[in-house]
Amino acid sequence: MNRDLWDVMNRALDDDIEPETWQAALAHLDSAPGDAAMWNRMQDVDRLLRREPMAAPPPQFTARVMTRIYAEAMSAQRTDGFLLAIRLTIVALLGLAITLGVYFVCTRLFGPINLEQIVDQARALLIELGNLANLLVEWAEEYPMLPALGLASMPLAFAALWLAVYYTPRDRLRDLVQRGLSLREPLRG
Repeated sequence: MNRDLWDVMNRALDDDIEPETWQAALAHLDSAPGDAAMWNRMQDVDRLLRREPMAAPPPQFTARVMTRIYAEAMSAQRTDGFLLAIRLTIVALLGLAITLGVYFVCTRLFGPINLEQIVDQARALLIELGNLANLLVEWAEEYPMLPALGLASMPLAFAALWLAVYYTPRDRLRDLVQRGLSLREPLRG
């Protein structure tokens, strides 16, 4: 039985068929005993189903289902928003830590910097960061997998940092902390 005949028989059971189409289907059923047997079984099932009373849903069933679907969708949106807020907070804290680290390294290497130089350097740094952001956007548009690779490399970088700290002897870490991460003196040991 082909799909078209199946559709014609279903439409005939629903009394939603043109007479010409049904006459052509009847001619086919006269010449195809397997399809005719299927039509008889379909009619038997239809008669059984029409005899049974239709089940009605309890009052307010649809309203409860729709409310639950809406609540689930809103919960997913809140969770997504919360995770985005956490990610953005982590990025901001990492940026602050990197900025402070660069500042402390620069003051240790080059001595004190006056406020005017800091403002000028910050302005220049922000301009360069804007240029870098534009370049990254262009690269991301040209190579869509670039952001995914960047995100995928972050756990590896954190694991490498953890391993470096974990396997650094404790006395070297203590010396680094006591000297305030000074780069002027060589490490002992």
